[in-house]
Amino acid sequence: MTIKRIFDFARHALENYPQDDMFITKYHGEWQKISTKEFVDQGNKISRGLLKLGIKPSDKIALITTATRTEWAVMDFGISQIGAVSVPVYPTISPEDYDFIFNNADVQYCFVSDRELLDKVNKIKPNVSSLKGVFTFDQVDGAANWNEILDLGSDEATQSEVADLSNSINTEDLATIIYTSG
Repeated sequence: MTIKRIFDFARHALENYPQDDMFITKYHGEWQKISTKEFVDQGNKISRGLLKLGIKPSDKIALITTATRTEWAVMDFGISQIGAVSVPVYPTISPEDYDFIFNNADVQYCFVSDRELLDKVNKIKPNVSSLKGVFTFDQVDGAANWNEILDLGSDEATQSEVADLSNSINTEDLATIIYTSG
């Protein structure tokens, strides 16, 4: 396998260097690891789940976390391999900056780490007509959780659609939009 696109790295690692601990993240004081196979499997579930939500190539999905975490990497992999575009957003910027970024990028879905970021995004949600939903990585009462997307993508019957989209992505295709201040 030749690595040409960002998401090729995970597949290459699975084929050539599978690890029991591809990613390790600390949750509530305990380290939890995820293997290369689990990472790719979860990324495929995210891709299938996003497709079931109606996500298409070039659609934008925002990712906002307060700390490095496995879920962000899984999401980025799942987003990119179907040709959608990740929009990583700094957690510390103002609601006005969120409003500008979300509207400028036409963000359709947003994934945040916790209650604090959920509240921040929910403040600007009425101003962003493209925003269809916000999901959390942490369990937050009353909020949609990223596990819902994993569950939505648990049926492998549509994996061929993921493969077809993935195979159609060129090295020149947009993968990420990064906004900077100033």
